Amino acid sequence: MSTGSAVDWKAGVVSLETLEKIAAQAGEDAVRHADVVGAVQLADELDRTALIAITRTLRHHGLFTIPGYTHGLAEIYAAHRVSPRHRPIVRRWLGILVAEGLLIKGHAGYRDLLDASATDLDQARRQIAASSAAVEHGPGFVPFFDTALAHLPDLLRDEIDPQSLLFADDMVDVYRHDVAGRYCAAAAAAVIADVVQEQGDRTEVVEIAVTGAPPDRPAGTADVVLVTDMLHDARHVGRALTALRALLAPGGVLVFTETTRENHRSTTSTRFLLSPPASTPSTGFADFRAGSDRIFPTAAEWRRELVVAGFDQVVCLPTDDHPLAQFGQHVFIGSV
Repeated sequence: MSTGSAVDWKAGVVSLETLEKIAAQAGEDAVRHADVVGAVQLADELDRTALIAITRTLRHHGLFTIPGYTHGLAEIYAAHRVSPRHRPIVRRWLGILVAEGLLIKGHAGYRDLLDASATDLDQARRQIAASSAAVEHGPGFVPFFDTALAHLPDLLRDEIDPQSLLFADDMVDVYRHDVAGRYCAAAAAAVIADVVQEQGDRTEVVEIAVTGAPPDRPAGTADVVLVTDMLHDARHVGRALTALRALLAPGGVLVFTETTRENHRSTTSTRFLLSPPASTPSTGFADFRAGSDRIFPTAAEWRRELVVAGFDQVVCLPTDDHPLAQFGQHVFIGSV
């Protein structure tokens, strides 16, 4: 959605309102032949399966077998020999289970986790395998997800490298066909292409490759700044956005793609890739995420932070009422 009235891009060449329409159309064109409804259904089934797998993993080693008995975090970590760098994942799991009504949180810990059988998990896995056949990225993603579920205890103990387990070469094709990611990539590319077309060969496009390492260039000299799935790594996203705004010339545009929702399925798979290296403990976030074990700001939080950082207008696609918004992948456009 956009906020405010459209301002002209450099003396009336392209307004942000026009760029929003261009981006939305490009995104729709990129997924025109995709089974969006099927993809949403598969995502729901993956999340349900993840809940069952989390439940079964946490009930190992005699935990949550006695009704009413409370287990503290230290006991849960010790029972599963959870690596310190992966403990935030366990805390996220516990929070998810409480939110879903599957676990009770008390002042001293957690109790009464509902049971899930091996049969429940097997049936859920068979269901996602069947549903995935009709979804473009399903046949590739489901084995990836299944591999992660089969190794959850090993991943928690850091006895297996999540990078080698979850980021095999064949995963590149899965990401390429992911319907929400394809929408966002096409929308971002269309915005940049249109600006370059209107502005000509002199358009200064700057791509940020490493969060926290802004390019060595004078402030106010970039026409477009592009950041891809990386801004969430910043310790303070507000300061990062302010620094990016300073790079832009008057009328400049920031374009970035971001995950805006940590769904259940990601906490059992890709979330392990985001844990800090064992040799370099995380210092945590210094913004509104501090102390929450969250990594990804929501779409609403990104919109707010862009405004606070001084961007005159903000566009976020897909819009909240779009079916793909459920996937929690968005492209943001901010003008100055």
